[in-house]
Amino acid sequence: MIKIEKAAYSRLALNEGMKQLKSVHLTATRKNCYYPIYSNLNEIKNWLEDYGGNRHAFYCYRLEEYRDRLYNHYKETTKADFARLARLTKRDMIENILSILREGKAGNVDIF
Repeated sequence: MIKIEKAAYSRLALNEGMKQLKSVHLTATRKNCYYPIYSNLNEIKNWLEDYGGNRHAFYCYRLEEYRDRLYNHYKETTKADFARLARLTKRDMIENILSILREGKAGNVDIF
């Protein structure tokens, strides 16, 4: 019988990623101020991929949409759209970390 290994995650890295996400402020005065917000969220995602464990678990579709709007469709996108995308991206990333922690409590993944 083939034994399937569980995905393994670092509790310390997940908690640090959560702390970093909570410190990101999403308010911007001008439309072009959403570039640094994207950079912050992307840095946190990259950090979680490097130190969190299973790097494929931290993929965020909304972050890719956010990047696409910033770099390819900037003129057509309003400031309100950027604000909405930033909020949704941050919420999705936090929910992803929380779901990993819930799966760890349930015993479906290894958290060390």
